[in-house]
Amino acid sequence: MYILIGGEKGGSGKSTIAANLAIEAALAGQKVLLVDGDKQGTAFNWISRRQKLEVPRPCPEVVQVPASQFVPYLRQNGPKFDHVFIDVAGRDGEELRIALGLVDVALFPVRPTINDLETAANIEDLVSRFTVGKSHFEKAGFVLTHVSTNHAKRMADVAASIEALSKYKHVDVVKAVICWRTAYERAAIFGLSVTETLTGQVAKDASASMEMTRLFDELMSIGVKAKQKTGQREKVRA
Repeated sequence: MYILIGGEKGGSGKSTIAANLAIEAALAGQKVLLVDGDKQGTAFNWISRRQKLEVPRPCPEVVQVPASQFVPYLRQNGPKFDHVFIDVAGRDGEELRIALGLVDVALFPVRPTINDLETAANIEDLVSRFTVGKSHFEKAGFVLTHVSTNHAKRMADVAASIEALSKYKHVDVVKAVICWRTAYERAAIFGLSVTETLTGQVAKDASASMEMTRLFDELMSIGVKAKQKTGQREKVRA
């Protein structure tokens, strides 16, 4: 399965989600490639730190690839992996548009703020233009991120965001919600997923772990359908 994590704005947790999901897939015994198409290299650096841990852990392969090389690189290397995650810059750029035409699933992290929610219309337009008619494409979804851990505020923000986003035809709202938690920052220091621990350094945050597990499980459920279309996708890429 090929998964894009993109968006219209930076700071929404895009690379955090890409790194965590890629690691979760590796921990599940899958062969995983994480393509970092963002010049900032956040996802690339995250996995690079993981590769330096004293005790080796299951790890995705990670590469930095410019947008102009997405198609030839993935044509040659993509079929070697069970899952390919593509992290692109938080803007409407060449890398986002090219990746949309290649993937099975596109996830768009958005914060429950007016500035982020106002980008949804353009994301809907991009998805409608670059995926409709692609027989391999399975789903596009908004992922609510940086949501408050305060129960009352979280419920209110999620409800308001779902109401604002539910009008779009080509992009759904995924069920999993990612809250603003320091656990993600701690995990990044050592190249971990928030579902992992590191003795003496990182304790597992049960709430963050549950959130990421829910998102990963939801993504994998989509992947069952996408797997059946692998042949169709490879024809598009050829």
